[in-house]
Amino acid sequence: MPPTFTDEGIRAALEIQKLGTGTAVLLLSQYVEPTYAEELVRNAPTGTGYLLKQRVGDFEEFLSALHRVRRGETVLDSDIFKQFVGSPREKSATELLTPRERQVLELMATGLTNGGIVNRLGISERAVEKNVTSILGKLRIPNSGENHRRVLAVLDYLRGLERLKDRAD
Repeated sequence: MPPTFTDEGIRAALEIQKLGTGTAVLLLSQYVEPTYAEELVRNAPTGTGYLLKQRVGDFEEFLSALHRVRRGETVLDSDIFKQFVGSPREKSATELLTPRERQVLELMATGLTNGGIVNRLGISERAVEKNVTSILGKLRIPNSGENHRRVLAVLDYLRGLERLKDRAD
């Protein structure tokens, strides 16, 4: 969603939930983001859902999801559900990152800015921002305003490397 094309949609959905108006929320995304889906569902006082945008093409499925959410049910896209079921809880958060997200996090750990990561990987600024947003979500680093989220992500990454080293020893 504009203006930054990162996580405005999920933040808006969570804010609607916080208002406690009883408004049902069906979030449409083009990305499988289990962390966002979990946060949306966990905080849901009433009907809520998280579907991939490609499901909108199947009108019957989309309409069914809208009706179920309106009735107060929870609707999760099957691809997101598979991510929940398919990922063991004992994995560290950094092991849940995609290879590209790990690559971006590794470059963040070297001290590179988004611009530096763009130059190193040859991807767009928007792609870097999406990856950073996804990393922060998967690592469950809250936007508290008091902490530097990128630093916390790097620290989590370094702890994960330490755990891997300990397992190898």
